[in-house]
Amino acid sequence: AKTTGTDYTTPVVYTREGGRYVLVSSWQGLSAVDATTGKTLWLYPWELDPSGIVPDPVIDGERIRIAQGWTKLYIWNSSILWSYVTSPVIIDSYIYCCHSGSGVAPIPPASLRCIELNTGRLMWEQRLGRVSGTDMITLMAADGKPIIRNDQGKLYITEASPDRYKEISSCEVLGGEKKARKFWTPPVLCNLKIYCRIYAGDLICIDVGI
Repeated sequence: AKTTGTDYTTPVVYTREGGRYVLVSSWQGLSAVDATTGKTLWLYPWELDPSGIVPDPVIDGERIRIAQGWTKLYIWNSSILWSYVTSPVIIDSYIYCCHSGSGVAPIPPASLRCIELNTGRLMWEQRLGRVSGTDMITLMAADGKPIIRNDQGKLYITEASPDRYKEISSCEVLGGEKKARKFWTPPVLCNLKIYCRIYAGDLICIDVGI
């Protein structure tokens, strides 16, 4: 295994049998750490791509889902979901995530994909934004609904459906303003307001409770 590389993931906190633990990803592999003592419980080593890991691992009951597949310990492994930056969201036994998307050619343009959790089967794929070129899609979920934004600042609220992409509403985050459009951080919902941050640092707040 390689011993160098970068990792941009956020530590993921979870509870098990009354204990509180943290998943920590690094170039060495994925570790579980006791949140109280700091003791490492286990380490699953993997071969890390030198470009690094960005998507956070996702807890799914007794399983851990990883959107980039360098770990050799897996239940299923599929090339139909490879996420450069976006952390996946799990709703009702389906994974919603951005496939591809790095802003760097020749990696293909990003798409939103829905994948069956237990089998890795692709249910549908939807392009959001430019017809050609490279882009990024980030997302979160609230009340069982994906909240999605592409890198150009188009915000979408959708239904969580394995049948097809079902859009509820959408809007332009910047409202037509001529500003640099590079949204890579996921949207955040708090107190009926969605916050979106541009790569350059501007923060936009959208009131969805009106």
